[in-house]
Amino acid sequence: MLLIKISLIACALFIFILGSYPILVRLISFLFPNNVKKSPEFIRPVSIIIASYNEEKYIKQKLDSFLDPDEWIPDSEIIVFSCGSNDNTNNILHEYKQNEKLNIFITDEHLSKINIINEAVKKAKNDLLVFSDVRQKMKKGSAKHLVNNFYDPDVGTVTCQIKDYEKPDRFSLRTILNFISLNESKINSCTNIFGALYAQRKSLFREIPSGLLFDDLFVVVSALSQNKRLIMDKYAVLYELPFLKYYITERIQRLTRGLLLCLLLERKKIGEIPFLMRMRFLLFKYFKLILPFILLITGIDAIVLFICYFSFQLLYFILALTGFVLIIKSIRQFCFHLIKINYYFLLSTIRFFFMDVRDNRWEKHIRFIDHEK
Repeated sequence: MLLIKISLIACALFIFILGSYPILVRLISFLFPNNVKKSPEFIRPVSIIIASYNEEKYIKQKLDSFLDPDEWIPDSEIIVFSCGSNDNTNNILHEYKQNEKLNIFITDEHLSKINIINEAVKKAKNDLLVFSDVRQKMKKGSAKHLVNNFYDPDVGTVTCQIKDYEKPDRFSLRTILNFISLNESKINSCTNIFGALYAQRKSLFREIPSGLLFDDLFVVVSALSQNKRLIMDKYAVLYELPFLKYYITERIQRLTRGLLLCLLLERKKIGEIPFLMRMRFLLFKYFKLILPFILLITGIDAIVLFICYFSFQLLYFILALTGFVLIIKSIRQFCFHLIKINYYFLLSTIRFFFMDVRDNRWEKHIRFIDHEK
């Protein structure tokens, strides 16, 4: 029984410390700021890299957003790869063939995003790289805001904020993650990159191992292990599906595999990250995989202690109160989705280690609603 109490207290303390981290990082950034020397006058040509596969619905919108005269950075280039697309993507790209700002590569072979990025960087002519996915919309001026930060010679990689396209200012888990990354950036470096839009000095780019699943996760590891800052810019914004619609079952399973593959295959490079930064990286990236086990242990411990020390009348009261709260639709949906996320994180982690489910293939699932406005 004593062991149960100790484990329950340890779990509660661990969750409390992590829960208070946003307040702590905000306090440190306020007391000991190390702000980036960003300059709106600093504009340098970039090589924009876009990997495309069956993106007929969004590819034109994405290219036009970068080519907008108010957005375009002189002497830049857009490198577009369409590998294995069997919809109308290639026909749309052919419409841009005469545009000297674009370098378009179309192949019948379906290559992974990682292989495309590695090949595209070899073809890039500029010293600054901008990596962009196709589907998401950018806030105007985002690319230039990313570039402005490279005025500071200590900055090596810059990522954007990500917001819900339906209600960008709505408070959500993404709001907290953005808050943490923005304040970490004021201190030194954040530990997160949104792979749908970020920029990096070409001199810092390292070829991404093909055995991994996510390019952006490796870029974080690679960037933090080098002597340059990784920061988030508050004015560079990308609009994505709402959190509850974004984390579908397949995406959760893929995220788990991607995180664990990186931990397993790139543990040496992760070990090259400075100690305190490495601890932050591991907690930020992998706590989501540990949390389901913590909650499971905490729940079992709490039930045992409850049965031993409390009456069933109190249990009935708590269950009734919980049921009353869950009448509220928004709370009920959030709780059910949170349970589902943790369940699939738990299941996918177990399958990875004990059933050897370590596939790094990324099948495209068209389950996203159209968010063009």
